[in-house]
Amino acid sequence: MGFKPVLSISRSLLNSGKGEEKRKGEEERLLCYVRDIRVVAQDILSELEHLKNKSLATVDIRESSEVLTKSYNRIDGYLKELRNILSSCSQLCDQVGDEITKIESLWERVKLYLPSDLSCIQPPDLLDKISKAEPLLKKIVYHCCLITIPSRVNQHLQHLRVGNSLNFHETFEDELPDEKDRIELLKYLRSHPTFVGGIVDVENGLIYRASPKRWRRWVSILLVIFFAAVGAVVSWGLILLADIPIDLGRFLKLYLFVIIGGIAHIGVDALKEIRAGEETLPALGDVFMWIHVKEASVIAGVITLLCVFLGMIVWVKDVNVMTAFLVGYSADSFMDLFLQRFSKAVSARTTTLRKII
Repeated sequence: MGFKPVLSISRSLLNSGKGEEKRKGEEERLLCYVRDIRVVAQDILSELEHLKNKSLATVDIRESSEVLTKSYNRIDGYLKELRNILSSCSQLCDQVGDEITKIESLWERVKLYLPSDLSCIQPPDLLDKISKAEPLLKKIVYHCCLITIPSRVNQHLQHLRVGNSLNFHETFEDELPDEKDRIELLKYLRSHPTFVGGIVDVENGLIYRASPKRWRRWVSILLVIFFAAVGAVVSWGLILLADIPIDLGRFLKLYLFVIIGGIAHIGVDALKEIRAGEETLPALGDVFMWIHVKEASVIAGVITLLCVFLGMIVWVKDVNVMTAFLVGYSADSFMDLFLQRFSKAVSARTTTLRKII
């Protein structure tokens, strides 16, 4: 499966200058024919399922033969057109020629195992031939989707905001009915991150939209740093207003270790997934991309760490760097604890204020 999706091919083709419109038209024709092959292959699978579910004695062999003959002729025609397109465009041949060849080989085996004229097959042999043809047809559907789905994923992602997700299983269930095949395709897209404009979450069947502009991705990193810095300034201001006895150096050290604890928590979760075989070790660019698509939730996490840090300063006695690290590492648990204490403190002060008034 060493090919690039046709949508990514178009960039190189369009940059060639001469004949760009014609080449773009060839790409669109190629995608159209491959999708048509997938649709007809699924129609054949439906017809074969119909034959299996009915008693062979009640099946109209002539009618089924006519349906299969028309479908076989259509796929033969589409493959001939595809071969003509590849012959006229060397770039497309280089990118997807191997996949088209696989589809052609699978199709020849289907015709070998299951001729379109069912009248020449004895009823006892028909089910056996169907059982041999079905897996091949499903593979044809899968290889067609390998070519066509990446470009459609990018088309769907273009209509989403950065960080929003596309439900892959719901969107492409009609094109690739087998869930196992969809998972395999998701894994392939995850292992080739430049094919789609986002991050692929195989476990949840989601693809998160990312901006194609590099400067916008760096803005996400800068926003996280900005909120972390503003959090430090706001925290120090609140501590001064509350007249809490702590010097600036110790304050910065504790704040830094709370942040480090939060980062460590994310890192440990990622390592657990890697050890479980659910993920691969990410490159630095993948980490930056993850921060980009999770921009809102990462900033919310920074704000949570800020609140936890302030609660630690107010309610925890004899705070040291290890305590700060553990508080950051278990921020969610400490957040609930500090919110409970805050609610009790506010309630007690409100009761006292009512008595005075």
